[in-house]
Amino acid sequence: MYEDGVEQKLIGFKRVEAPITALLLCEFAANSYYFIYDMKNAAWAFAQQLRPQDYVAMMTFDMNTQIITDFTQDKRQILQGINSLVIPASGKRMCSTR
Repeated sequence: MYEDGVEQKLIGFKRVEAPITALLLCEFAANSYYFIYDMKNAAWAFAQQLRPQDYVAMMTFDMNTQIITDFTQDKRQILQGINSLVIPASGKRMCSTR
């Protein structure tokens, strides 16, 4: 390992657990039940791995964007946001307008 071109002796290292701040951005523009189903499953899998100290917000997008949940450390709010994404009947808009 080098610092400023000078070789440095490595005496140890450790893994550091740090909280994340992330935006869960979900595409809600497809007209396919299977695409929306897969998107919701992937979002759910991500949310299940959140730790209590992580901050996450959730948005959807199609022709517009919509904030579903502001930044929070409450995993339940993110999971409720995912559950609020209703798979529409064929031919319906995928995301409500503001």
